[in-house]
Amino acid sequence: MTRVLGLLVATFIAYLLYHLSRVATRPDAENTVADAVALPPAAKPEPVEQSAAVESPVAAKKPVPAATVAAEKAVLLRNPVDGETVSAPGNYRFAKKWIKEALVAEGLLDKIYKNSELGDANALKVKAALEQFRQLEKYRA
Repeated sequence: MTRVLGLLVATFIAYLLYHLSRVATRPDAENTVADAVALPPAAKPEPVEQSAAVESPVAAKKPVPAATVAAEKAVLLRNPVDGETVSAPGNYRFAKKWIKEALVAEGLLDKIYKNSELGDANALKVKAALEQFRQLEKYRA
C-alpha cells in the first residue's frame, strides 16, 4: 500500500514539474504563470488631481525619462584605425583590446592591466580612465 502511495506522489510531483516547465518556456510566461496560480488582478489606482500636484515645489521637478539616462550611458566608441564601433564598456575586463591600447596611447593609463592585476587601487584608476575616455571626441562614434 505504501509503495502505491509513493508511486502516486512521485507521479504527481513529476506532472507538476512538467507543467511548470511548459508554462515557463512559453513566450507569454508571465501571464500564464499568473493565470495558473489564479492571482486576482491588481486594482488600478485612481488618478490624482493635477492642479494640486503642480503647485508644490517638489512636484515641479520633472523626472528624467529613462530613455535619456540610457542614451547618456550608452556611448558608442569608434576605433579610428579600422572604424569598428562598440558601446562603451562599463567594466575594464569586458573592454576590447583596442580600447585598452587607446587608454595607454592617450596617457590615461600607464600600462594595459591583466585581470589578475585589477586590485582596489588599480580598479579605481581604470574606472576613472574609462570615464575620461568616453569623453574624448576622437573616439566618439
